[in-house]
Amino acid sequence: MPKLSVLLLWSLLTTGIHAYSYPSVNTVHRLARRPLSPVRMSVLTIDGSTLEGGGQILRNAFAYAALLNKPLRVFNIRAGRSKPGLANQHLESIRLLSRISHGKLGGDQVGSVQVTFWPNTIVAGKYAADPGTAGSITLMIQAVMWPCLCLGAEVQLDLRGGTDVSFSPPLDYLTIVLRPLLRSFGADFDLTLHKRGFYPKGGGHVTVNLHPPPTRPLQPITLLSKGTLSQIRGLAYTSGAVNPSNADHMKASLVQALKKGDPAVRRVDMSIETVHLDPQVAVGSASGLWVCAETTEGCRYFANAEGKKDVQPSETARQVAASLIDQLSQNGCVDEHTQDQLIMPMSLALGTSRILCGPLTLHTRTAMWVAETLTDAKFKITESPTVDGVGRVEGAVLLECEGIGWGAERE
Repeated sequence: MPKLSVLLLWSLLTTGIHAYSYPSVNTVHRLARRPLSPVRMSVLTIDGSTLEGGGQILRNAFAYAALLNKPLRVFNIRAGRSKPGLANQHLESIRLLSRISHGKLGGDQVGSVQVTFWPNTIVAGKYAADPGTAGSITLMIQAVMWPCLCLGAEVQLDLRGGTDVSFSPPLDYLTIVLRPLLRSFGADFDLTLHKRGFYPKGGGHVTVNLHPPPTRPLQPITLLSKGTLSQIRGLAYTSGAVNPSNADHMKASLVQALKKGDPAVRRVDMSIETVHLDPQVAVGSASGLWVCAETTEGCRYFANAEGKKDVQPSETARQVAASLIDQLSQNGCVDEHTQDQLIMPMSLALGTSRILCGPLTLHTRTAMWVAETLTDAKFKITESPTVDGVGRVEGAVLLECEGIGWGAERE
């Protein structure tokens, strides 16, 4: 073998992640649909125990990997949890993303604390996923949403699992709060709820159609004016063997607690529905409550809780009311559940997005860390900012992001 070839081979074999010169963002745009060989790009690594240290790191990091076509290894997955490693819902989410991107996974098994993902080309089509548990359907949607939307792939998802389960947004949150914000970025989806599923049985069934923006890249958004409270709507539900009167108790207690806790509530329309779900549209016995407040500027604030056997329906309602009142008392334009959901589209949009938030959650700071680690997006935080037309906003945080403009046609 010629001496020059030997030296070149040795250089390739000994080049590490810190020494390798990655393609620019513009180059990644042009290569995003092209398979990358192990020689051309080393495997990036992310410590899954950083900051919040939950499944969010895995979902966000692998979504960026699929979008930018960068091999990625996540280690210390959920290291601080009582049961570290992958649970069924995390496993099914990354397997769904791998199928959609025609990629490969290593270490993808329940309990694994390290997984490697080699993405390939995202292909439009129909894809199904079922963790076989009450694993959150909304989290599965979030795991694949932005790679599909940004790469222009019309994807239909047929998903089974839990629609209303703890530690994840309920399905209603996606349609009522998140969807209008996605439209502001230029993307959209439609969702058909066939059956609700609850812990522990699961059994929920949802069909989702993801609609990419007509033109790339995503557009930046500006949310700086909160407005005044204009309406409140919600749903109290029961199913199966749970006494239907529990829904009535939750509604009455919710209305009372809201009116007592926030004088502004007494001046607006409030519509809280109650329903006992038919077995044809819900699996298992459960109860719960969600409520959404909307302002004159279109800002929406969401709170919810699932009923528990050892908690009175009235107490469940008071917990939801307290959460909503807390959100309304802050001066942000999005609620605490929505902050981190906007980090990925902000990082991918072309231009500067500016959002007025309440105190940043640990989930939000974690999503920002992942975005800045894997892309060239830059975030800026200003506490108690001065906003044009509003003045100084005490207690709020101005969150700004200069996105990478992923998908923009550049020379």
